[in-house]
Amino acid sequence: MLGAVTDALLALCERTGRGDAGPEETTARVCALLDDGLGLEGTAVHPADAVDTRGARAAALLDADARCGLVDVDGVRVAVVDRSPAATVAGTVRPGTPGPDADSLSRVGRIARAALAVSRHAERSRRAEVTSERLVLAGIRLASHGTLAEVLDGLVSDARDLVDARYAALGVLSPGGDALERFITAGMPRDQREAIGPEPRGRGLLGVLLRDPRPMRIPDISADPRSCGFPDHHPPMCSFLGVPVTHRGEVFGNLYLTDKRGAPAFSDADERVILTLASLAAVVITNQRRHDAEARRRRELETVHEVAGAILTHRDLSTLLPLIVSRARDLCGADTVAMGQGDDDVRFAVTDGLHGTALERLLVPGTPGGCAARLRDDIPGTDVVAEPLELTSGGRGLLVAIASAPLDSGARRMLSLFARQASVALDNAHAFAAERRRLADQARTAAAETRAAMTAEAMQRAIDAQEAERARIARELHDETGQSLTALALALRMLEDHVDDEGRERLGALRQDVNGIAGNLRTLAIRLRPSGLREHGLASAIERMAARLGDASDIRIDAVVSGRVDDLPDALQVGLLRVVQEALTNVVRHSGAARASVLVTRNDAHVRAVVEDDGHGFDPSAHTNRLGLRGMGERVEILGGSLRIESAPGEGATVIVDVGLKP
Repeated sequence: MLGAVTDALLALCERTGRGDAGPEETTARVCALLDDGLGLEGTAVHPADAVDTRGARAAALLDADARCGLVDVDGVRVAVVDRSPAATVAGTVRPGTPGPDADSLSRVGRIARAALAVSRHAERSRRAEVTSERLVLAGIRLASHGTLAEVLDGLVSDARDLVDARYAALGVLSPGGDALERFITAGMPRDQREAIGPEPRGRGLLGVLLRDPRPMRIPDISADPRSCGFPDHHPPMCSFLGVPVTHRGEVFGNLYLTDKRGAPAFSDADERVILTLASLAAVVITNQRRHDAEARRRRELETVHEVAGAILTHRDLSTLLPLIVSRARDLCGADTVAMGQGDDDVRFAVTDGLHGTALERLLVPGTPGGCAARLRDDIPGTDVVAEPLELTSGGRGLLVAIASAPLDSGARRMLSLFARQASVALDNAHAFAAERRRLADQARTAAAETRAAMTAEAMQRAIDAQEAERARIARELHDETGQSLTALALALRMLEDHVDDEGRERLGALRQDVNGIAGNLRTLAIRLRPSGLREHGLASAIERMAARLGDASDIRIDAVVSGRVDDLPDALQVGLLRVVQEALTNVVRHSGAARASVLVTRNDAHVRAVVEDDGHGFDPSAHTNRLGLRGMGERVEILGGSLRIESAPGEGATVIVDVGLKP
């Protein structure tokens, strides 16, 4: 019978080694074989730390160096088949039987111990293989996620599954490494998480890991003096395992696992598994952060080039400034970005984001510090960064970013860069506007000069044409019409000898009329003849003309010319002379005046001619068909000057002509 038991145990060892039988099946089979082969009952395998079972108490009664034997426990005979540091195999001897002898116990015990050891080793190997496969799969999952947030969420879930914990969490460290920036959990429903309230701030056991990033295993959290307890609505937790997530000396965070399922505490193997996962995760996080940083730098370069290109190709601030503000908000990760200008205080004219409407109503100090302080008071719970605009065109300007979380150094650097670009855009627009105004003024000046040159040329041609026409008409009046009238007068004289007295009287009257017409024609011819400016100069021509008209009309005409008028341009001299001549002619013909005066003055800026009489005057605003007034107006317009007539019925008349002179 003993041989059959040993053979069966040896076969069981072989099956267990091949993995055909697991630990539970092997233990049950060993106990059944010992009951049947050794005449025992209730045979069981007791763990090494068991103290209150009958088999464990029996093993404690054996000699110190004995591995097997028969002992009495509470009046019951117990056979200890094998005692080892790992476990005790013992069963109760059936009543009425002597029980197995020591040699049988020793032989069967060695084989049973081997079968159980092989089973435990095979189970550990299987579990190690499964854990390795799960670690590899976890690493693949970590590496396959797209964003850092997905990587961290996957890390927490994989850690919880690998060591069979009820809860898992990852505390992500802030850039300074002294506080938790984010806290990611797994195993806790969202409603329960929301009921707990704010995320942990790194006190208690979590703070211990922050200060000393080394693995920590605790069987009971509540019994540890470093624990600070749990907030309301937090589920109870007992066992604890915490490991740092590090790579090349840089700590990214800490993994926390609680409540090991199926065991009172986390094991060394659990700690090694989580450390391995943390190392994999640290590498993935490092690569992901590097990838994110490179993507951010690439996006920053593309955006900076986009804005720079817009600044070079556009001058419209209504397009440029919103583009700069929008891109600054995208790259800085801010809730709101705004830009404002002013003298001492600044008003935000361009905004983008959450607080844009509120900012447009504010008037803030023009200094970065003053502006940031004011906005923190007006918009609580935000981080505010203000960058000055360096404007060479004068005034103050600010580019402001507002965020619910602190802006990192990269965001601040980008905000400063966009502030410089905005300054360039504003200065360029100001310089472009100033240059455009300068070019417009220059174009207007050139156009005015061109018009003046063309006017002067046209005026000269018109005056020359008028003078030539006057000379032609004067010649025709003198040479043709004058000679015809003289011949007519002679013919009338010759007819007097052929008529009676009455006829002679009538012919004498006709001859007198012809002589009067001839005299008038001579006077008209004299007035139409060239002015004599080249021979006598403007001053002399005006004085001579005034004297001649005065003599012919019995009107006392005084003429005074002051200043250097003889060196004025020829066209201007001729024009002034003709205007004065026309004004005096009107005085002689229509004013009924007894006295008249002519005053011509010149200074560096302009020349003025004033013709005044004491006649019966007229209403200058009344409609008139007089060609003289119209002609004077046309001449003055050609000269580029102004004509003003001051008169009223019964109060005489004054004609004032002003012509500006080029410097």
